[in-house]
Amino acid sequence: MGLGMKKQSYKISEIRQRYEEYHRCEGVTSLPLVNATLIRMAGEMSKKVCLDIGCGQGGLTTLITRRGQFTVGVDMSRNAVSWAKKRLESSHGRAAFMVADARYLPFRGKTFDIVFSAETLEHLPSIYEGLEEVRRVLKDEGIFLTSTPNYFNTYGLVRLISEPTVGKWLDLGWGLTQPIDHFITPFKMKKILGELDLEIVEMHSGELFYGLLPYEGLLHYLWNRGGWMVTGWIRRIINALSGGRELVYKRFPFNYLGFELFIKGKKIVS
Repeated sequence: MGLGMKKQSYKISEIRQRYEEYHRCEGVTSLPLVNATLIRMAGEMSKKVCLDIGCGQGGLTTLITRRGQFTVGVDMSRNAVSWAKKRLESSHGRAAFMVADARYLPFRGKTFDIVFSAETLEHLPSIYEGLEEVRRVLKDEGIFLTSTPNYFNTYGLVRLISEPTVGKWLDLGWGLTQPIDHFITPFKMKKILGELDLEIVEMHSGELFYGLLPYEGLLHYLWNRGGWMVTGWIRRIINALSGGRELVYKRFPFNYLGFELFIKGKKIVS
């Protein structure tokens, strides 16, 4: 199997159990940079009906509702959905949450104006099937926004070396080792989206610093022992060269190299 696919033999029930355990506690999926970037890329959302696939504990969904939009959030974890409903109650937003598989969404075709999916596609058994569902539920000319880890950088090179040599992907201290974690690059996403008639409108990358200098544990070791001056200057130099704004990079080739990949797509009407 390809990179990131070694554990794809897991049963869906086993994968779901992993995420139920992960979401036993509140606050485990806070992604402020990712959420803020997707909201900004979405642009005008007045009178739009939105869907958040892989909503987790509802962080992104709540931000969307603050823009006045009715949003549906779906996740395979009942625990995550439970926490999301509690968060919604405190924010007084307009949303609904339900447990659902991203590959088999319980909605009619052409239901949503905008579909969000943050840090989810890479963990589906099939990225193609997930995006195929996105296209199905999007209205004509509808907008799709996603974020995913990007491996077209030094971070990906570390993975390419570590999986065949040490027999596992070094998660670099990021916490949960995912049951499925596809090796995604901008080129792979372009290919899949093109096959599904989802046109890329914008593509940016984020956290270029970690994409090029990926070993988070080492960076924190340096940071906590006086190395913060070194890593701080490296970050400043990268920002100056790449035109990064709020850690999001739009200039070529830097928009291909960051730790995070952000894509805004549009459903093409044939």
